[in-house]
Amino acid sequence: MIKINVNDEYLCAVRTKSFADFFVHAQLLLVPSSPSDLLLNPSQETIASLLKSSGNSRELNSILLDYFSISAEASHLCTNILKTLIHLQTIYRSISNDQIIDPNTISYLLESPLPSGLDRRGFGEIQERQARVLQRLRSSRKKMAGKLRVLEFVWGCDRVMRGVVEQLDVAAKGVYILKRDFDTIGRAVERMGGEIEHDRAMMERGRSVEVLKESEFGVSRQAEELEEHVYLCLLTINRARAMVVREICRSSMT
Repeated sequence: MIKINVNDEYLCAVRTKSFADFFVHAQLLLVPSSPSDLLLNPSQETIASLLKSSGNSRELNSILLDYFSISAEASHLCTNILKTLIHLQTIYRSISNDQIIDPNTISYLLESPLPSGLDRRGFGEIQERQARVLQRLRSSRKKMAGKLRVLEFVWGCDRVMRGVVEQLDVAAKGVYILKRDFDTIGRAVERMGGEIEHDRAMMERGRSVEVLKESEFGVSRQAEELEEHVYLCLLTINRARAMVVREICRSSMT
């Protein structure tokens, strides 16, 4: 079994040109009012049109649609996290720079529930759905691979069935990597949420501005770490979607 050093793997990923290009592109586009599907590629509309014209069976398209839906949902959540981070970083940075603090800012941090992008419960729900989709993909791939072996034994190479297996295989790998990425992001979200909850607890004791100034460095560090993981996850989502699309197109030409 090959052992992977996750830290080395992560550092290599964030240093690639494709990651840097995506990071810059996303930062230019992303604002708090951005739609949640802004960074998703290919879009769900494109996927729906592709599957409709693919020539795949209804059952296969249903399974693949599950994959594309869960990856789109993950992309939406990642985008919401980034928008939340933009808002929080602006708040903490303005306080650190001794800018005038709007009382509503203090009220927002003190009274509002944890911003939706940093709500750990949402991660648990989406990870459960990812696990179900992964299980369905693996089960279907195993079933189709068995049929392929029989067909190849009797008739020789069956390109259509092999194409089905390849589509399921690539989609399953995409969900597996997505689950792993979400484990990492979930832990980072939990740390970030804990930092914010700590600040709120201190603010309730009457130490609002002082607490936020003291926390700015820690929050910024947590935010930068989380931001990098989220951008990497978004890039991975788009790459995986593109790979599945490539297999669908390849199978359609056989």
